[in-house]
Amino acid sequence: MLVTVAPMATRKTKFHGPTTKTVAQNVRRLREGQGLSAAKLSARTAELGYDIPREGIQKIEAAADERPGARHVNADELMVLSIALGVNPSALLLPPTLAGYAEITGRGEFPADYAWLWADGQRPLSLDPDDTEIAAFIAHARPRGTRAGTLAQHGEVADRLNRTRAQLLGPERLDEDARVRPGYMQAPENEQESPPDGADT
Repeated sequence: MLVTVAPMATRKTKFHGPTTKTVAQNVRRLREGQGLSAAKLSARTAELGYDIPREGIQKIEAAADERPGARHVNADELMVLSIALGVNPSALLLPPTLAGYAEITGRGEFPADYAWLWADGQRPLSLDPDDTEIAAFIAHARPRGTRAGTLAQHGEVADRLNRTRAQLLGPERLDEDARVRPGYMQAPENEQESPPDGADT
């Protein structure tokens, strides 16, 4: 009797995306900048109640150079590494500059200054969002009590970012690039913040 054996499925190699590489580069940069060994950073995570062994730190950082044995960072590790290194999670997820471009998983290359505004909940990840997009993004990305203030500050943030981009790129190139738009200067009616008790209305 002839028996046919089906070929074994080939296991796909895990792909480390650009954000994994950025996190690895930032962890290594911040660790070395603070004069910490991988063992000392590991000890800090253990003190915080979520231990990442020294070998784990080394494997996380190996993704910076795409070395064999590199691995991803999970959400809990991202948080504890941020605390252990004295930064916010965005400082691990994005490059430490407003100049140039950030490579973002799912979006590709994007101007770094815009990417930071997105990470800080200031604007959607779009080059030229309209007022409706900005208001909808802030309504979902910011907690109550901060939305109206974020919208009101949007014009000031836009002006500051355009000045920064003009210094980095030169005024002539800024005209060719998408500018940060001021967007909404007032929160939507259903998102107006309630005044605190006893405040004048």
